[in-house]
Amino acid sequence: AWGLFMEKLQELEATCPYATVGLDSISTMAKCCIRDVLRVDNKAEETLQEWGRIINRLQDLFARLRQLQQKGVHVVVTAHEQYIQDELDGALYRRPLIVGKKLPGELMQYFDEVYHSEIKETVDPKTGKKGKKYIIRTRSTNRLSAKSRLGVLEDEEEPDFAVITERIKKGERK
Repeated sequence: AWGLFMEKLQELEATCPYATVGLDSISTMAKCCIRDVLRVDNKAEETLQEWGRIINRLQDLFARLRQLQQKGVHVVVTAHEQYIQDELDGALYRRPLIVGKKLPGELMQYFDEVYHSEIKETVDPKTGKKGKKYIIRTRSTNRLSAKSRLGVLEDEEEPDFAVITERIKKGERK
């Protein structure tokens, strides 16, 4: 899977016929990278050397996706989530599920827009009925990372790419 993906990425770098490309998910692609490195090295388990190669490959992938963005292609990447406990204060932080000790925290530097999808508990003020609302968070909190450089998105947005795209085109907040 890793090799096929990298071939397709090379094609897209040469000439991309799409306005938007997506990678769902970077967490799964990292697992493919691990399997490919182990296959190439004919190993059953990762050693420090393999981990170094895996991290380098992933950093190269992120840089190449960034270059694709710089060519005017919208790049949408999803990631599963993991909780990482801070060694000093014991606090739990949400980070992308990807290999490496530093890479989950560094992933944001490769993208201009980083959103966090979540479910928010709601209560109808008239009936008191509890419900759930899906949102996309566009700003970091003390426990999770998110960012938007556009200056037109609210801290919480409707998880609808068409709605977000329209807001960006208009260039104004709600």
